[in-house]
Amino acid sequence: MASKTRVAIVGSGIGGLVLAKTLTQYGADTVEVKLYEAWDEWKTRGGSLGVQQAVLILERLGLRETFDTLANRPSAGKYYSDGKEVTDVNLADPDFGGIIMRQDLQKLVVDSLPPEVIFLGHKLEKIVEDDKEVTLTFANGKVEKADIVVGADGIHSVVKKELFYSGEPVHSGFRLIYSCSRVPCRENPDEVHVNWNTSDSTGYHIMDWTAGKGDKRHDVCLLMLRSDEPISDKWDSTIVKDKLKELAAKVAPDHKTLHAAIENAEMCFDWGVYIQPVLKSWVSPCKRVTLIGDAAHATAPFMGQGANMAILDAWRLGRLLADKDVEALKKYEAERKASAEQVVKMSSFMGSMYTTTGWRATLRNWVVPFALPMAMRKARASPLKEGE
Repeated sequence: MASKTRVAIVGSGIGGLVLAKTLTQYGADTVEVKLYEAWDEWKTRGGSLGVQQAVLILERLGLRETFDTLANRPSAGKYYSDGKEVTDVNLADPDFGGIIMRQDLQKLVVDSLPPEVIFLGHKLEKIVEDDKEVTLTFANGKVEKADIVVGADGIHSVVKKELFYSGEPVHSGFRLIYSCSRVPCRENPDEVHVNWNTSDSTGYHIMDWTAGKGDKRHDVCLLMLRSDEPISDKWDSTIVKDKLKELAAKVAPDHKTLHAAIENAEMCFDWGVYIQPVLKSWVSPCKRVTLIGDAAHATAPFMGQGANMAILDAWRLGRLLADKDVEALKKYEAERKASAEQVVKMSSFMGSMYTTTGWRATLRNWVVPFALPMAMRKARASPLKEGE
């Protein structure tokens, strides 16, 4: 009987978890998978996730039914510019999953995994590969061997820093202030609202939506502006409510949802948006290590595709590894790299468009009703191949 391929996943974000799930479901006879997480217990940082086309993958993994009980599925998106409606977008698509809190999606996938594949308290310190295998050294003193290693450890990936010439993440020039409230403060959870406001010749993008439903419901509001200040990109960077209240009063004094979201928020995040410099390759020199999700292609969040791309990466790589394809890493990169990098470019462009002012804002208001639905359809194209 042929030996199983030893696959080590570093990082338990949504990409790493979905990869582990894909391998345990489709590669039970071909792969031995271990998932290593730095923290000693399950934690999440951040707020909600919009799962769009990637919900089809959750369905294949047997997770769709539970996902649907946890996620809010809005039916419409409405766009306004300085108080005037610009367009509305139909979101009532059966292949559009919905909006879920990050911790609920994490728990959903974790609960579906065999506990023996998960190793908490394993913070990677060093990774070395050769032609035969990869050696991982952890801060707890453990040393593990693997045939294939997947870096799913985010924009500041240790795997990437050790084996890939990447450079440091680059500040995108955008800053997000994000509040999340368990207290309902939005009248209609079935709608997503976007407001483009101009104040003192500065453009602001204000967005509010509802993530989750029932006792999982959270109302979320985001305020985005251009800023060269290198704000931290870590979700533990918090901003006091008084500071956010002051900014909201200046930018959008009549935005009732924004003010209610701030007032009722358990936590407000002040978050800098960073982008991963384009990597020459996602495959390491000895062709035994690759990257998925933010480790490979961290993106601005302006198309809501970050989690979707991580899930798509995980699914495609997982299916190739489960089939013991000898060129799995090469094929994975060929199928995913160009597509992901195109989304990164488009997302940055969207951020610039959302915060523009003057005649450019007038042009945006005219173009968006035509361009946005097309961009949404393209972004939400089915990620599945025929027969999957």
